[in-house]
Amino acid sequence: MFNKDYTDVDIIIGALKKEFEGRRKNGLYSLFQTVFAYHSNHIEGSNLTENQTAFLFDTGTLGGDNVYYRVKDIEEAQGHFLMFDHMLKSFDEPLSEKMIKSFHYCLKAGVFEDKLNGYAIGEYKTLMNRVGTITAAHPDEVPYLMELLISGYMNQKFQKKQYKDILRFHVELEKIHPFQDGNGRVGRIIMFRECLKNDLFPIIIRDIDSMEYKHAVGIAQTENDISALQNITEKSIMALKEEVKPYIENFRDNLELIIDYIPERTGNEKEMEGR
Repeated sequence: MFNKDYTDVDIIIGALKKEFEGRRKNGLYSLFQTVFAYHSNHIEGSNLTENQTAFLFDTGTLGGDNVYYRVKDIEEAQGHFLMFDHMLKSFDEPLSEKMIKSFHYCLKAGVFEDKLNGYAIGEYKTLMNRVGTITAAHPDEVPYLMELLISGYMNQKFQKKQYKDILRFHVELEKIHPFQDGNGRVGRIIMFRECLKNDLFPIIIRDIDSMEYKHAVGIAQTENDISALQNITEKSIMALKEEVKPYIENFRDNLELIIDYIPERTGNEKEMEGR
């Protein structure tokens, strides 16, 4: 007899790990891979459609007569797939600078344009850059600021994080802008991961909300107010819940398929839920 008190997040983690291990490409793992890669890359200017992204994930190819694709869009979609896989493989490890750099490496190692430009791949930036109208941290400051950000986040009084803690980390990471390019996508994979780690329904920012999202991040950086960003993420969570609901219900009826992949949460973690 299986425990029916597993949260939706427990079910998602178990299903993702199980289907990733079996390389199943027509279930919840595939849905998260394609939806996440499509929206996160589109926020940064990709022209691939959601169907094209799904086809690329499923088959590794793109086709069609008289259809032209920007090579970088394909390379970054494939990089996002690899980054998501690495997030699952390293899921049980604590968040660290090494992990964040490895996310960036997965995303950008296959992008020819970035290599041609001499961008650091999987390492912190060497050139100054900007976030909208804000000048990001100087390259020389990045290692110290990243160490400070991660240690402060990991050493918070309560082990279990709330949405506001994860959003504030995201805002600060974007403000530092530690990499030459790809900061937003690395930041969003961390946000997704940290939600799952803390039994919070994951966040995937939708492309339709991209301008509002970027504006909300800017307000949070300049005015220390995350309320607009919280509103955006609440909308994203509601949309994602509806999309994955049938899969979660199906797995809840077939727990034996994923029971070995569902994380064991401590009593302290359960006590902290909802705080």
